[in-house]
Amino acid sequence: LGRRAGRRHQRRGSRYERVGARLLKKRGYAVVGEQVAGLAHVIVDGERLETTIYADFVVEKRGARYVAEVKGGALRSATRERTRRQLLEYGLVFDVDGLLLVDVIEKSVVEISFGYEAPP
Repeated sequence: LGRRAGRRHQRRGSRYERVGARLLKKRGYAVVGEQVAGLAHVIVDGERLETTIYADFVVEKRGARYVAEVKGGALRSATRERTRRQLLEYGLVFDVDGLLLVDVIEKSVVEISFGYEAPP
């Protein structure tokens, strides 16, 4: 059951990414990379550990470069914890001008940025 569900999830993700690529192109973005790898480093007790982060797409429009994350289903909101953290990580790892969230259900592409305020 686990393997079957995993394959189904992979197929759905691949389908979402194909739809997402079409949506991005329709809105004037040029896809310059798919499943683009970026390196992140985590320092644990002074030991530097390296991990690879994969972004769905790197796209360009009007001279600006963006990481685009494609979502469908329950995770398509930037306020969902998992999605928010993923986008934040992309912003730290990739040298881009902005972040995009592609919602294949609503057929939308929105730019995401972050702002934080410390509690009083």
